Amino acid sequence: MSNSLNPISDLTYRGYDGPLASPEFRWWVIARMTIRKASKVNSLRWAAVLSAWYYVMMIAVLFFLQAIGNAQPAAQQFYQQYLQRMVWKDQFVYGFSYAQHLILIVSLVLGAGAIANDNRANALLVYLSKPCTRWDYVLGKWVGVFTPIFTVIAVPTICFYLYGVFSFKDSGFISQDPWLLPKMMSVLLISASLHTSLILAVSSLFKQGTIAGAVYSGAYFFTFFFTGLLSILWTNPHGAHSGLMRTLLYCSIDGIQIGMAKAMLVPSGTLAFGINIPGRNRVPLPIPSVAPILIVVFGITVVCLGVIWSRVRAVEVVG
Repeated sequence: MSNSLNPISDLTYRGYDGPLASPEFRWWVIARMTIRKASKVNSLRWAAVLSAWYYVMMIAVLFFLQAIGNAQPAAQQFYQQYLQRMVWKDQFVYGFSYAQHLILIVSLVLGAGAIANDNRANALLVYLSKPCTRWDYVLGKWVGVFTPIFTVIAVPTICFYLYGVFSFKDSGFISQDPWLLPKMMSVLLISASLHTSLILAVSSLFKQGTIAGAVYSGAYFFTFFFTGLLSILWTNPHGAHSGLMRTLLYCSIDGIQIGMAKAMLVPSGTLAFGINIPGRNRVPLPIPSVAPILIVVFGITVVCLGVIWSRVRAVEVVG
């Protein structure tokens, strides 16, 4: 082979004057790779589909009652009464609340090993030795985890909202709360941000994604069972209620997000699927105030981001 064809001696590439990619979006390369890896995990796909189960069941119930009402005039009155007592924002709160366990799975699949596995492989030394700053790495990982989480919880919500607009506009779907969709989207954005910041903060503390996932799951379910017990005691009409119990009712990873949704949407307290049980004698859970719970949520998010920032640094291991 002649020297002119030898890639080692051929130095004509040094005269390249074509377009160069901008270094401004280095973080997007990291985010894109994080999303691409996660999209290949089957458990993530199933969790994403199952997270919409409440909205799917709600649509099925409405479709079934409408079909029965159209087929049997005697059932039409029941169907109209059902729609009249329906509080649509309550259904969005239920849909968001019942998806929390599945969003936990999505968060674990996406974020448990996002930084922990890089710590194990000493990949931060490689990342940060290239023209990639700590800001690029943290932002890329955060966006790479946030985007799928937000998509998973936002798509079912938007689909159910559009279904309600086109099917029940004359039944008060829009008139009950014209700002329902912007409020709900704000809840979902804040929720996805909190989930992302929490799981990445935990991931940055460990060198194994499985350990980070186990720690996050343990914290999630420990606080879940604690607040669940308090909720049972609170809804007991014969129970003793205190100011401390009221404060602790939403002190869990899922609880603080459900409390935020209630504070921003202010549900009326109707039962799931719009069911009406005459003579129900239970004390409803209180709705938190908007300002305090948002301050807590943003405070936790900022602390988590601070933890991530402090843990992401290039450390050379000398053997």
